[in-house]
Amino acid sequence: MKGVYKMVKRHESQKIVMTVSNRDFHEFFRECMGIISTFNMVHLDIEDFLADELSADDLFTTLDEMVIKSTLIREVSYGCVSVDYVANKYLSETISTLDFILKMIHEKFVDIGLFLRKGDAEIVDRYIKQVIGGLSFFLITDFGVLATYKQILEGKKDYDIDEIFELYSAKSGKTIEENCKYLEEIFRTYRIRFDFFDEHPELEEDFEEAAGSWYNLVKPEMLTVPMVQDVISGKIKIEDLISEMEVKE
Repeated sequence: MKGVYKMVKRHESQKIVMTVSNRDFHEFFRECMGIISTFNMVHLDIEDFLADELSADDLFTTLDEMVIKSTLIREVSYGCVSVDYVANKYLSETISTLDFILKMIHEKFVDIGLFLRKGDAEIVDRYIKQVIGGLSFFLITDFGVLATYKQILEGKKDYDIDEIFELYSAKSGKTIEENCKYLEEIFRTYRIRFDFFDEHPELEEDFEEAAGSWYNLVKPEMLTVPMVQDVISGKIKIEDLISEMEVKE
């Protein structure tokens, strides 16, 4: 866009456990986007399979041909490099879910040539969506993607962009705005939603706003209306509620 200038910002990270180079951060970003794209395709195929629009054979082929690269994702997760404690913890949980679902897919189906039944596909789909949601959350928060997208949509003549996201976009073949839009749509589609709020929809938005990124660490099966109301009112801090839940697990 003519007259629009990027204000490229240095990517902030912690170096307590390890130092991650910009090159490795870029590869991390690429790996996350690769898994998001692959799992999104698998999710869409599962939807077609459940709707009887895709054969069990074709779904098996999709799973068999998946290529998942996660070396740098694991390094970044191990290094706890985000300045946001919640982001580090959520990324670690997402990697655990990724390992679990890949092991399930291979050991129970692909490696022994067994087709998925509809019940199996629903289980696989649930975990796949959790991984997409977790990785997209980390990208949009730790690399400021939503903040950049908001400034672009507001038509600002200069906007801030994280140096790693700027590098990824430059090499992706897509514009910064296109990458922002894609990640925003992916996140909105796959972000965590709690069944609890199906019965209490009037509390969902206020609770999500009050919880912030801690929302991703909530144990939904433990939620009660008084708990949610206390977080919204500020009577209890969300991090204290999370700690209570972890003790009770």
